[in-house]
Amino acid sequence: LSGATTSNTVYTDANEFVDNGDLGPSSSSHGLDAIGFIAGTEVSAKVDGGAQEYVDAGGSATNTTVSAWGSIAAYGGTDSAVLLAHGQEDVYSGGGADFTSVHSGGVISVHAGGGAIGTHVAAGGTEVVFGAVILETISSGGTQIVSSGGTEGGSTIMGAQRVYGSAHNDTVSSGATQIVSNGGAVSSETIEAYATQIISH
Repeated sequence: LSGATTSNTVYTDANEFVDNGDLGPSSSSHGLDAIGFIAGTEVSAKVDGGAQEYVDAGGSATNTTVSAWGSIAAYGGTDSAVLLAHGQEDVYSGGGADFTSVHSGGVISVHAGGGAIGTHVAAGGTEVVFGAVILETISSGGTQIVSSGGTEGGSTIMGAQRVYGSAHNDTVSSGATQIVSNGGAVSSETIEAYATQIISH
């Protein structure tokens, strides 16, 4: 659909292709074969039941809810999502995630060349960083893994952070744990009272 607009659409076991258009509010993708390609603008979609949504270069997806084995992937575009149980978000090279919320059972993976800002990881949620992220909030019970080659900065850690790459200017709050593994590096960190920092060699 080039220059087209759709709204209030439910996709079940279907393929959805949107090119340089708008996918309107309250659209949904359901089912193992439902695939959405977004190169325009999408607002408040729901992706579940194994459905997949791709945000291409120039595309934007806002307030997408992903659950029940659904997934959203940013390839050059940007998205903000709410990841519920078994919801997956992948941010690839050139893509971005803005203020995603990761709830229990949800996972966001920021791959090399991708970026994220303002992600909130709640209890039971996970963020895996191979690219670059800033200003994240990892709540109690949430987990952030900064993998080798990944960079992270300016975040508030109230849960668990494991650093294999590099982290800087974080605040590790009371009750939180930061583990810096062999090959990892941290700088300008604030470790509050009753927080734990473990340097592993």
